[in-house]
Amino acid sequence: MSTNTSDGPSVDDSGRFEDAGPGLVTGNVRWYALVFLIIIAACLAEFLTGSTSILVTFTYPLGFATLVGMYGGGRS
Repeated sequence: MSTNTSDGPSVDDSGRFEDAGPGLVTGNVRWYALVFLIIIAACLAEFLTGSTSILVTFTYPLGFATLVGMYGGGRS
């Protein structure tokens, strides 16, 4: 009955995020994706249906911020 401890997890996990591979998204990339999805939700709903013109977005940005808050602020 010999015990081999080299097969278990290592105690030093300092490099686990670097070794995680391309499937793990960390850092600011998550925030960029989240902001993009919130803004694109408002744009698709308002611009494609014709409810709001793109010109209104530039002349009245507070109104567009309100739309982004309405479309992006929902609970899931």
